[in-house]
Amino acid sequence: MTATRSRALKVVATLAGGMLAGCAATPDGPGQIDALTVSGRFGLPVADASGPRLRVDSVVIEPAVAQTVGLDASTLSTQLAQAATRSLANHGWSSPDGGTPFNITVQRAEVVETPEGSEVALTLEFSSDLACAATSVTPRFLALRRRDDNGGQRVAAVLATAAMAAGGVNGGQFLMEQLTMADADADADGRNLRFEEGRATPPRRQRPSAFAARQALGNGLVLYVAHLAATCNGKADA
Repeated sequence: MTATRSRALKVVATLAGGMLAGCAATPDGPGQIDALTVSGRFGLPVADASGPRLRVDSVVIEPAVAQTVGLDASTLSTQLAQAATRSLANHGWSSPDGGTPFNITVQRAEVVETPEGSEVALTLEFSSDLACAATSVTPRFLALRRRDDNGGQRVAAVLATAAMAAGGVNGGQFLMEQLTMADADADADGRNLRFEEGRATPPRRQRPSAFAARQALGNGLVLYVAHLAATCNGKADA
């Protein structure tokens, strides 16, 4: 076997290992805090001048919740605390001098498998000595099922390229064309994480329940900011 052919087989073997691993469940990486943060794009009312100012005191993700959706409780609680703090600031509910503390507890998670995909419902409890800032919300999100992730097409392409390399044929272009076609086919029903009424197609190889849970948490913060505008505007800190 020539040195060139040996190197080609090593490269293809590495690609094949990655592709085959990608067909199995992979751990979810850290989520983006920005994705959880409530920004101005939601068009929610902001705090008025006489309303209270708030600060996040603690965030607790119950262990059973994290286990149910497949996320790390410690990492997620830190991200949720930062996203909640940013969301308050974006809508005028925070103050450099602090404010009335409130706590967030994610108490319950329910995952329901439907013909469309994995739906996650969370129960978030917002507790505070300030009555208008205390509430409970139950956001839901549906991670749409992909029609076909085309993992088989990817593996077949890699194995075919390996055979070409063994025969002294450069199959790099063939491999890239096949992988591009597989990606295009799999994304046909959910490109760019379309968001509409609490449903979207998760990124490839991300656990659907974990994706849906993160989106539901973001929806929970949206509901909370809307609650503050409806109940706390015009009321001073306790």
